[in-house]
Amino acid sequence: MPTLFLYVFGGVFSVQYFYYVAIQLSNSATATILQYTAPVFIMLYLFIFQRQVPKPKSVLFVILAMIGVFLLITNGNIKHLSISPLALVTGLLAGVAVVIYSIIPRPLLDKYGALNMTGWGMMLAGIACNIFYPVWRINFRIEPLSIFYVLTISIVGTALAFLLLLRAFQLISPLVVSVATATEPLTSVFLSIPLFGLKLTLLEMVGIVMVIVSVILLSKSEQA
Repeated sequence: MPTLFLYVFGGVFSVQYFYYVAIQLSNSATATILQYTAPVFIMLYLFIFQRQVPKPKSVLFVILAMIGVFLLITNGNIKHLSISPLALVTGLLAGVAVVIYSIIPRPLLDKYGALNMTGWGMMLAGIACNIFYPVWRINFRIEPLSIFYVLTISIVGTALAFLLLLRAFQLISPLVVSVATATEPLTSVFLSIPLFGLKLTLLEMVGIVMVIVSVILLSKSEQA
């Protein structure tokens, strides 16, 4: 039970809450960059608590992936980042929360499976959210389009994403999974090209290549 509650409130709830707070206090680019420090925290956790010394190649690939995310999100312009002390703290807490839901539920995943963990995690985290913002406080117009958006975000963007993520944790290293999630900005970029006519700059293309190559090489390095 303590493991479940740590996973729910320290992981599922916290990663969503602190990430959006970091966006509110800064901007989406800053919050995303801070959240993608999670692989560093995972390496530190494995080193401190499980005495797993990270491979030099793995450290290099993690750094390259984070640089790639930075280039992709900011186009190499550091002015796109806006960091206040509170935004920095909340963004890093989102990264720590990624570590918690990546590593803590491993015993529960083996016993109950990814589907059960996703369902209980989302339900309990949703109940906790109602403490801050009750479900009956609706400040948007309820219409078919808004309902579609809410269902899409909650089912596809949250529940399904967590389910696949937990399943991945059962199959490969948490470090590889956390770095692989850095491909999330790539998905938005690739979708924006046909949908919104997005044109990639040279630095953005370099960032894409760095992330993809780093994930592939890291996966091979961790499996060796």
